[in-house]
Amino acid sequence: MKLIKVAMCGAHSAGKTTAVMALAMRVRQEWPEIKVATVTDVARSCPWPLNKESTPEAQRWIFHRQIAGELEAAATGARIIICDRSLLDNLAYAFLRWNGIDGKAPWDWIPSYLSLFSESWLQSYSRIWFFKPGNAPVSPDGFRSIEKAFQLRVHEQLDTMLHFAHDGKEMRAREWAGMDAAMAYLREKVSCEDDNS
Repeated sequence: MKLIKVAMCGAHSAGKTTAVMALAMRVRQEWPEIKVATVTDVARSCPWPLNKESTPEAQRWIFHRQIAGELEAAATGARIIICDRSLLDNLAYAFLRWNGIDGKAPWDWIPSYLSLFSESWLQSYSRIWFFKPGNAPVSPDGFRSIEKAFQLRVHEQLDTMLHFAHDGKEMRAREWAGMDAAMAYLREKVSCEDDNS
């Protein structure tokens, strides 16, 4: 069976982590014979400051750690990988910092990284589900910014970048429509892979 890799994409406190855990549980219940792996939000182990104080080192570390995490998940032999964030999420946070400061030189790597994502890594995802932040205040977790305006700026940046990344390519991102819709998509993918095996 060909690898099926899906990612939850969106601003912080939009419900991605909860969805990852719930989806992984549903998938394991439905297909106990299929190995499933999850890739956690790698930013939480970053040794540099994040949010609006993020550094170029932090965003580069997250970018490469996300790729490594997805590769490591595939190396376990998992046939379904569920990622808490996509590679594009990190670039959205980085782009906001790059756009919001005067000394852009340390951040000039961002356009080339975005190009790499849109031309190559994007194709490794079977589906990206895009989460919209709700109207509720950002839940304080001691890690991410609780400023609502910042959360919304991240959301808008991701929305823009997803359209840029898909320009002229297969549209792999969809707005999150709930667990039942996600399972229906995975059933179709698993069925197709079974038919082709």
